[in-house]
Amino acid sequence: MKSRTLISKVTIVVLAALSIPLGLEAQQQQQQKAAKVRHYTVTDLGTLGGTYSEAVGINNNRSMAGRSTIPGDVAEHATLWRHGVISDLGTLGGPNSVVPEAEPQPNERGEVAGGFDTTVPDPNGEDFCGFGTHLICLPFVWKEGVLTALPTLGGNNGIAGEINNRGQTGPDSRIS
Repeated sequence: MKSRTLISKVTIVVLAALSIPLGLEAQQQQQQKAAKVRHYTVTDLGTLGGTYSEAVGINNNRSMAGRSTIPGDVAEHATLWRHGVISDLGTLGGPNSVVPEAEPQPNERGEVAGGFDTTVPDPNGEDFCGFGTHLICLPFVWKEGVLTALPTLGGNNGIAGEINNRGQTGPDSRIS
């Protein structure tokens, strides 16, 4: 009987000793998984004075392109957030400008492409820029603080859908 008790006690001690490294290994694996968890910070980027803004793209330098309403929410302008500063990319005469969603914007040099309303009504009544103005919409590129209109591909309207790191733009898929 004493030998069975001794064997039982030895077995318990051996099993306990074997389980300690397994517990430590499981704890180490859990710590490694926790180290892989990404932590994010949410930052309010602000607006151009209106009540709405939206970043639609970010580059590797943490610059973001998007849109924001201006004071009174009467128009929406293409916007660039860079180094904590918001920049109004403006328009070239019309009320609104836009940076297309789901396109790589801005490029690594902080250049942005998009479209802007003119002051000319679209002869076909199209609302190409999507602002409800039915004005002709032209593509633009913004480089080093200068907004430049681009030609369309033959129609009345166009939007530059993206800009690569060489500063080359491509059309948006909604060519008119």
